[in-house]
Amino acid sequence: MNKVINLKFNFTVTKAKELGFISFIIGTFLLFSAPLVASIFLIISIIVGFYLQKNFFLEDKFNLFLIFVSFLMLLSCILFPLSEEAIIYKSNSGLSTNPYIGLFNWIPLFMSFWGFQFFLDSKKKRQICAISLLCGTIPLLFSGYSQYFLNWYGPYEFLNGLIIWFQRNNPEGRLTSVFNNPNYAGCVFAAIWPFFYAAFRNIKGKLSSKIILLIFNLLLIYAILLTASRNSLGALIIAVLIVFIPLNKRYLIISTLSFLLIFFLNSFFRGFFKMNFFPSYLFQKLEYQNIFNDPRIMIWKNSLLYIIKKPLNGWGGNNFSYIWNNTNKEYFGHSHSIPLELSIQYGVITALAITGMVSLLLFLSFKKLFLGADLKFITNQNKDNFDRSWFASASSIIFSNLIDIHYFDLRISILIWILLAGLKNITYAKTQKLM
Repeated sequence: MNKVINLKFNFTVTKAKELGFISFIIGTFLLFSAPLVASIFLIISIIVGFYLQKNFFLEDKFNLFLIFVSFLMLLSCILFPLSEEAIIYKSNSGLSTNPYIGLFNWIPLFMSFWGFQFFLDSKKKRQICAISLLCGTIPLLFSGYSQYFLNWYGPYEFLNGLIIWFQRNNPEGRLTSVFNNPNYAGCVFAAIWPFFYAAFRNIKGKLSSKIILLIFNLLLIYAILLTASRNSLGALIIAVLIVFIPLNKRYLIISTLSFLLIFFLNSFFRGFFKMNFFPSYLFQKLEYQNIFNDPRIMIWKNSLLYIIKKPLNGWGGNNFSYIWNNTNKEYFGHSHSIPLELSIQYGVITALAITGMVSLLLFLSFKKLFLGADLKFITNQNKDNFDRSWFASASSIIFSNLIDIHYFDLRISILIWILLAGLKNITYAKTQKLM
């Protein structure tokens, strides 16, 4: 009788694993092009992940840590409406926001961090996830290039508005793809590029397969340049440098010459044929005087003043835009830096806690992937290509959110926590049997 029960139980666990993993992969594939549909599949995978790991939830120190951070965030939301500043702002402007709404950007994703780990606990699973993510960007490339070169402008709605591809008619001539903002498109492309590179390095077989992947690598890099996003260009450079660790002179020279060739061709065509390979807006933004006159310098300065005024509990989930727009005519939506935004909303302690956790995962995973026992760089570039690219992807997207904020786009925040869950498994390989 016990054997029959055990067989049924094992059968149920096996089916749950299959259901959860399939849902997870479908969710990652649809994440960028159909985020609401993807969310349904990812929620299923999170529920399954919790079920299969339920006996170990409180044994994981990261989970306990995130519970503590969630408590700090909730406490900030409770205390701020009672403060003098909240009363003054509401009486002066008639504006008020629900501080608890902002928690949905964080606490559910803290939970997903644990749920996703079950489906990323081996190199093979992470590789499948990475391939799913890179395949999910192919519709984005189609959307972006049709927008930029064929003037196919949206928004396009599918399934009665459940899926929306913006494809904006951008007056600055910047590629936005399915996103509402070119910086968001560039952020995703830069974060996914390392997976295309890893696939190119790992593929074995026909030369045609290599050529196809090389073309997609170039198309992705070119799409990043078409977004005219300095942030994304910087994130791409960071990703390139990481995947070439230790700095392989051959690849470094080829990459440098490729970038120089692209800019030379753009100058040539612009001079002789009055054609631009890239938006002229990109070159304007790269001029040093525009960099130093960037409004985000002023935004960061004011953000620090807000933080100094309420350093412990922050402004209770009321983000930068709410505070700023009470006293300024020019609208800004956020503080252009996740650590600053967290400090403003929930206080310095919360910001340091989350920043510290992410930094720890990056440091430990870098040490494991790139350094040997003697703390010298591992010279075997073919080892752990997808895991190294996983680290490069995470570093790229975290860099992007240090000097801008893309996190509040659901697709990007989910991607960040998927990458962090993968880093956790790379760093702390699970040895216990879950069932």
